[in-house]
Amino acid sequence: MVKYSREPDNPTKCKLLILLFVITITWIKHYLLFGTWENM
Repeated sequence: MVKYSREPDNPTKCKLLILLFVITITWIKHYLLFGTWENM
């Protein structure tokens, strides 16, 4: 994981951003794999 040192005093926000990023990537993968032919 890439860690950003812009806000070293706020690790919770960084964790939330990483979690949001992972969820977004997972959702995009799911949408591309399954949503393509489901929405046809």
